[in-house]
Amino acid sequence: MTDQPSPTPLRLRWDSPARHWTESTPVGNGTIGAMVFGDARGRFALNDSSVWSGTPDTPDAALRSVVAAGAGPQRLADVREAVAHRDEERAEALLRTFEGLWSQEFLPLGDLDLDLGRIDDDGYERVLDLESAVLTERFSSGGIPVRTEEGNPVALNGATFGDAVALMLSAPLVKLDASEAR
Repeated sequence: MTDQPSPTPLRLRWDSPARHWTESTPVGNGTIGAMVFGDARGRFALNDSSVWSGTPDTPDAALRSVVAAGAGPQRLADVREAVAHRDEERAEALLRTFEGLWSQEFLPLGDLDLDLGRIDDDGYERVLDLESAVLTERFSSGGIPVRTEEGNPVALNGATFGDAVALMLSAPLVKLDASEAR
């Protein structure tokens, strides 16, 4: 492995905004992230690693219950044996015993919508540079070229309209300690 940049940039490219979440582009740093839909609406589906369902003690209680019911190294060995023998039904049944009654769910933090105008029909481009972790969008709105950049940490780094910077937005999300939320 080398720290040298790739001679050919590693990029993913789309020629239209995302219509669905599964078409949107992920950006983030592992703690906070967003799925960027693109277009002049500027929709960001935000996530934060601290947003989960349940209560603080739910994971501990659920783990104790699962372990008490037999989940552990031997059960995992049984799962592997079932997979090796292509017994998918048995493997799935054994794996379900690791879940417990209450599995936590990763919940969305919320959506952020920015109105950057209306996209003209003369072209749209969304490019994710995998080396820099920056998503760049290019389109025209009312005949004026628009360029946006979203990066790491999750932020709309800037939106440029023509030759003028029209907007610089930095809205960091700060996780509050429970003692501060009074």
